[in-house]
Amino acid sequence: IVRFERDDTTIASGNGLGQIQFAHKEVGNEGVAATLRVEAGNASGSGMFVFQTGLADTVNDCMYVNHFGLVTIDPSGGGDQITHELSVRNNGSPRLTIDHLNGTGSALSSALLFRYSATNAGWIGYLGDQNLIINNDLAAGDIIYETPTEHSFTIGGTEELRITNTETS
Repeated sequence: IVRFERDDTTIASGNGLGQIQFAHKEVGNEGVAATLRVEAGNASGSGMFVFQTGLADTVNDCMYVNHFGLVTIDPSGGGDQITHELSVRNNGSPRLTIDHLNGTGSALSSALLFRYSATNAGWIGYLGDQNLIINNDLAAGDIIYETPTEHSFTIGGTEELRITNTETS
């Protein structure tokens, strides 16, 4: 057992509880290249993992796991913004990439799966290398596209395709 412990009796959010540094001695680029840090969370007695990566001696926060197990990947350093089970954040264009490097033919090559309880509820993915598919696996469910201005279209139900506009002028 390896144990890191503060000897304070009062700890504030963000106080370090322990740290492991990964460094190298490449000539001209010496220093810490990555860090695994644990700091006090914002709840009493909680802790949060903070992963840092970067160049020699210039590491920055890039991923956080809080005391609920919520994960945020955020190269801009917004660890206090953990709000969902997995959040991907960036100052520019945040992206979540799902790759299947050998996707060809008619098989599902990559997909984002949605589950309800222990049941597959649907997925968005590519079939082979051509078609993007939105699939609802629930027998009674529809696929609904809706905009903030109340425009929508529904596929499923008793109709094949329904387009509605509930906005009033």
